[in-house]
Amino acid sequence: MTMSTGNWRLVWSDEFEGASGTAPDPAKWGYDIGGSGWGNNEKQYYTDSTKNAYVDGAGHLVIKAIQENTNGMPYSSARLVSNKKGDWTYGRFEARAKLPAGKGLWPAIWMLPTDWEYGAWPVSGEIDIMEQRGSDPLKVHGTIHFGNPWKYIGSSYALPDAGYHVYAVEWEPNEIRWYVDGSLYQTRKSSEWYSSGGGSPAPFNKRFHFLLNVAVGGNFDGDPDNATVFPQTMLVDYVRAYERDANAAPAPVTIPARIEAETFSAMNGVQLEGTTDAGGGQNVGYIDAGDWMEYKLNVPAAGRYTVQYRVASPAATGRIQLKAGETVLATTAVPNTGGWQNWQTVPAEATLGAGPITLRVYASGAGFNLNWIGFATAESPNLLKNAGFDTGDLTGWFEWHNRELAHKVDRDQPDQGSFKLTHWAAGDYQQITAQTVNVPNGLYKASVRVRSGGGQRALKLYVKNYGGAERGADIGTSPVTAYTTFTIDDIPVTNGQIEVGVFSDAKGGSWAAFDSFELVSK
Repeated sequence: MTMSTGNWRLVWSDEFEGASGTAPDPAKWGYDIGGSGWGNNEKQYYTDSTKNAYVDGAGHLVIKAIQENTNGMPYSSARLVSNKKGDWTYGRFEARAKLPAGKGLWPAIWMLPTDWEYGAWPVSGEIDIMEQRGSDPLKVHGTIHFGNPWKYIGSSYALPDAGYHVYAVEWEPNEIRWYVDGSLYQTRKSSEWYSSGGGSPAPFNKRFHFLLNVAVGGNFDGDPDNATVFPQTMLVDYVRAYERDANAAPAPVTIPARIEAETFSAMNGVQLEGTTDAGGGQNVGYIDAGDWMEYKLNVPAAGRYTVQYRVASPAATGRIQLKAGETVLATTAVPNTGGWQNWQTVPAEATLGAGPITLRVYASGAGFNLNWIGFATAESPNLLKNAGFDTGDLTGWFEWHNRELAHKVDRDQPDQGSFKLTHWAAGDYQQITAQTVNVPNGLYKASVRVRSGGGQRALKLYVKNYGGAERGADIGTSPVTAYTTFTIDDIPVTNGQIEVGVFSDAKGGSWAAFDSFELVSK
């Protein structure tokens, strides 16, 4: 197996070729068998029968959950494991699959430790590449379990449809990233996990293996109801494992994007060290005059781009030149941030041509550290849908309310266009109007234009579910007589999504008007 994808090299795979009805390759897969509830009150008995797991003759693995009494359990299904047939420490692990749907179904593509060197679950860890509640079939979850006491952290991704999708994790020594169809939606750093059985980055520094299964019932989605149809199947097109190709340069990064400084394709003179900056990981350090790092980019459209450097320095002697070949595209002074791990973001602008390009970050002045580089269009597009309510309704937005429903779209004195959002009710109310957006990890800014008659107990623009604590821009309880912009800046998205909304806690008759919401990449 010598296939290479970017700087990953394929080392193991199953494409599930074979005659219809035959068992999956025994050289690659074994089975977990039993029906004890598996610690989650599950209702299936796992078998090694070809009625529950087989290839279909068209290049797919079929895992079938059947409603039938099997060894005292009301359902049968299968759980395939690559334990000691496919085991790795670090790599890219992916599967293309089509998932079942229905209350009480629990399909999963995941990984467990092969040797349990740190101790019993959860001390030795668990990596969930994908799991899904059958009652919510257009949302999948990626999670890690660890600790003792047990802890888990994760995020979810909204699928566009119920068809085949590629679910993947990229697991490296100090970071795990989750993808759906190539879109990054979550990143977890070693600073976020721990194990009572060993020091960081335990437990995710030992070999793990694949598990593929469809559970029925249990704590995750409850038991099936009368509407759940059986049998149900998960179809798996392929499962693949990759390792880093030491001879391959990193794949070009399509901008806009934020690039970790340590992912250079070539360098001169720099070293890596652990960082205390938000998100953890490593920074490039000990940068002297004449040192440099190169990064391969793919620029989708020619134009003016903003560049951000995340820097730390105890002096003001640093200086960065962004170069394409011998051409200097931008020069940026590095300020005194107060120390080697006191981090600050400094901006620049550069004009880039379309297509592949190698950019060199060159130190023309010494004495600074660099954690990441961000690229965005000079005028970042608004990432919110229906941000000015031009559809005349709340398409793209969701709401929560207490007491009275208090939001609506109307034509009365919008800031721009023909419509605006209003919060108002005759009685006391609490009202949220919000939108959740899947975005690449990086820095963002959220804003809204507001008028208010005042008198609310609380009124704010807020952001949450972005990988950090909820933040708000307080609009206040006094009247805002003219449309005014309220902003939340430097929002560090780390899990591939963000919720942006407005919240009113108001007395009856109090009103606020909102228009021109904006979420932009920095």
